Amino acid sequence: MLGWLEQFLIRYPELALFLVISAGYWIGSFKVGAFSLGPVTGALFAGLLVGQFAHVPVSSMTKSFLFLLFLFGIGYSVGPQFMQSLKRDGLNPVLLAIVVSATGLVASIVIAKALGLDPGFAAGLMSGSLTQSAAMGTATDAINGLSLPEAERTRLIAHVAVADAVTVGTLAQLDLDVNVRNEPGMSGATTEARYRIGEVAELVGTTARTIRYYEEIGLLPAPESHAKGRHRLYTESDVHRLQEIVRLRDGLGVPLDELRSLLEAEEARAALRERWAHTEDADDRREILEAALGHVGAQLDLLRTRRKELDKLEGELADKRRRLRARLRELSG
Repeated sequence: MLGWLEQFLIRYPELALFLVISAGYWIGSFKVGAFSLGPVTGALFAGLLVGQFAHVPVSSMTKSFLFLLFLFGIGYSVGPQFMQSLKRDGLNPVLLAIVVSATGLVASIVIAKALGLDPGFAAGLMSGSLTQSAAMGTATDAINGLSLPEAERTRLIAHVAVADAVTVGTLAQLDLDVNVRNEPGMSGATTEARYRIGEVAELVGTTARTIRYYEEIGLLPAPESHAKGRHRLYTESDVHRLQEIVRLRDGLGVPLDELRSLLEAEEARAALRERWAHTEDADDRREILEAALGHVGAQLDLLRTRRKELDKLEGELADKRRRLRARLRELSG
C-alpha cells in the first residue's frame, strides 16, 4: 500500500531528510503536561519511523558533511565560553570531562557485555547515554575499518544510530522526574511555578547546553534545595535572571566577566530592596540608598565603557564606508 511512498523516498533521499526534520519538529511540539520530547529527540524518532518502511540511501559524504557541520555549530557556540571557563577554573573541567567519559565508556562496555549487544548497539548506547553525537562518528569510522563484509558493516553502522536514538529518547522521558512533590500543584500546597530546562530554554530563547554552562560558571546560582541525582526545576526568578543575561549578552554584547559584575550588582540591589521593606529607621534607609547608588554607579560605569567601545567601532566603520564610497564614485566618474 505504501510502496509508492517507499520508492519515492528512495529515489529522492533529500526529500526524505527534510521529511524527517519537519516530522521531528511536529512530534517534538506535542506536550503531555509539562513534558515534551523536543525537536532533536522528535527527529530521531521520526528517522526511526521512516527507516521502518523505506531504506533511504544517504551518501557517506553527506553524512560526514552534516555531522561535521553539527560539530562546528557546537564548537562555535560554546567554544569561547569553554576557554574562559578553563582559564578561570584551571584543570577542573578537564578532569571532570575525563571522569565522565571514562565512566560512560566503562558502563557501556559492561552493559553491552551483559546484554550481548553487538558493537553497533554498544557504540550507540554510549553516544546516546552521554549525549555525545561525536561518538557516533568515531564509532562509524571504527566500524568501517573492520575487516567485515560490506553488508555486516552497514548493519552495525545502522545499529549505532538506532541505539543512540532510543537511548536519547529514554533519557528525555526520564526528564519527567518521578518525584511528584517537585511538581507545581501536585504536593497539595501552593508553590511557585517551576520549569524544566527545555521549557526554560524555549522561554528565554537559548539552548539547554548554554543554560547548563551558565550554571557551571556561576551566572545562574544553584538552587537552595535540590535533591542529588534529580533534574533541576527552575523558578520564575531563574527565568527572569536568564532573560536578563541573554538581553545583556546578545543585545549589548557584554562579555561574561562584565556580565557577572552587572548581575552581582543587581543581586545586591535586590537584597537592599528587601532590607528597605523591613525597616522604617531613617538612618538604615539612608544607608540603603547610599549603597544602592554605589551599585547603580558601578553598573553605569560598565555600560558607559561598553558604549565608548561601540562608539569607537561605529566611527571606524563609518570612516571605512566613507572611503569605500569615495573610491566607488571615482571609479564611476
